[in-house]
Amino acid sequence: MKSTTIVCCACLLLFSFCLPVYSQEKGIAVVRSQFDPMEKTLALYKIPCTLIRYADLEDPLVFESYRAIFFPSGIESPLEANVNILSRGTSIQGVFLKEDYYEVDTHKAYQNIRDFIKSGGLGYFSGFSYHLLDGAFGEFTFFDDFPFMGLSGPLELYLYGELRSYYSMDRLSRSVPHSGWVALQSIGDSETLADGQFDTPRGTQTGPILARLERGKGEAYYASYYDDESTNGIKRFFTYRIAFNEMLKAVQSRVHMWDQKYLAGIVDSVLPGESCRSYSIQLSKGRHTLYFLSRQDYFQVDLLDKNNAIVASTQPWLKEFEWPIKVSRDASYTIKIYPYPGGRFVPYAFAVGSGSRLLPYWRTIILVLFFVSIIAGLSWLYKLVNPRKYSGRFI
Repeated sequence: MKSTTIVCCACLLLFSFCLPVYSQEKGIAVVRSQFDPMEKTLALYKIPCTLIRYADLEDPLVFESYRAIFFPSGIESPLEANVNILSRGTSIQGVFLKEDYYEVDTHKAYQNIRDFIKSGGLGYFSGFSYHLLDGAFGEFTFFDDFPFMGLSGPLELYLYGELRSYYSMDRLSRSVPHSGWVALQSIGDSETLADGQFDTPRGTQTGPILARLERGKGEAYYASYYDDESTNGIKRFFTYRIAFNEMLKAVQSRVHMWDQKYLAGIVDSVLPGESCRSYSIQLSKGRHTLYFLSRQDYFQVDLLDKNNAIVASTQPWLKEFEWPIKVSRDASYTIKIYPYPGGRFVPYAFAVGSGSRLLPYWRTIILVLFFVSIIAGLSWLYKLVNPRKYSGRFI
């Protein structure tokens, strides 16, 4: 009886590790900045947020109020805003700091950011805010150990992973209007979403421009280049991925629940003026499943081949559904999402898994049965080696 109880407890424990855990819904904060006003981008998508100050990063209680924080480029106040200049005509008599000048304790900020990300928080860092992410985790390396090597001019971006699916292309041509931007040589233990080829005083270099860092239970995204194409660009990709990350995790968990191979996941919405949204995905011959989630409205999903011919289509009038897909050849396909009339600014997420579906967590079930068989075998072996002995009195 005791051995049976132990086996059941072990099974429950293993299954508990497989189930997704979601934190209580909290707000989104944006640190006030000079160069990358993410609060305007969030307002464009009708996503509420709270503005906080750079000095607030010293307080760990501030981080507890939010599930995601944006740390845009230029959160430090400029030096000229913190000094008074005493002059007489064209003659400078003195330069001194303002009485209300306050220097942020960066070590406290680094520690709070590290704890926030590791405990499940989400962070967006861009441009000159690199030092916060580097100070928290220490993973950044630079050309000649100098961060600001990027020169103004063309920037060729090579896209990978889900960013490539999002753009439906593998290359973008952009331009950086100013020199002195942060040019990275590498970011340790990270997923590169886009490499860039750019000019520096030491010649043409290549390094990560957009990256995702998974630390503990949370994620951080860094953008060395942040564009102004808020309605159809890099900012849109990062904004939805961070603001509605719990939706993305929900559909990703369905792929893992069925022990399928995870291919890609997208979170987005259809904006006014857009008839649909399109994404590319590489599918191999065989069976796949698309897991879809919307919180407020209904959507139609089409799968098209490279000739724009419809391979499959579904409109189940459900806000959450699983769509089995079967393709006859290895190729790149297009997924199109059409909203219900009036369904603009409605966030949705989908993930695609490859492979047949047998039973939920069937790999875990096999693992549990394997452990059960080992326990049963050891128990049988113990009884065989140590048979129970009986004692009594002869009459």
